[in-house]
Amino acid sequence: MKKREIVSLYNTLFTIKQDLIQYKKEAPIKFKYGVTKLLNELQVEINPLVEIETENLKTIEKYREKERELLKEHGKPVEGKEGMVQIPEESRELVDKKLKEYQETFKDDIEVFTQKSKEYNTILDEEVDIILYKIHSDYLPEWLGMETLDLFTKFILLD
Repeated sequence: MKKREIVSLYNTLFTIKQDLIQYKKEAPIKFKYGVTKLLNELQVEINPLVEIETENLKTIEKYREKERELLKEHGKPVEGKEGMVQIPEESRELVDKKLKEYQETFKDDIEVFTQKSKEYNTILDEEVDIILYKIHSDYLPEWLGMETLDLFTKFILLD
């Protein structure tokens, strides 16, 4: 299994766990146990990846902060899309100019970030031998979607 697939599986299982907790979705206790056990098994592979990604994001933190300030100052919120802004035509030239200035100012940080991102993607393509807990199909809740079932089947998580 590739580390990229481990991340995908972990994210899916984490979402399932959040659904069980937050929305109090019903599921057999053996399914809940299986999800928790799988998350714990995958955590060993996930923790180093999260650490690498977090450290890499720190390299462009100052650049991103300047970018956010600029967009907040000149952008207009996009209705129905939280966190998104649209730059009005009259501000585009100024915003583009400022962004180019920021890119030049933080050029070294951006290059380091780009290089580390390539290395991270290479790491995600590495194969890992991992034996995962299997959940008996009788314990799957009815509300699980086809995508999740496909993922469980792909990684042979069903007994």
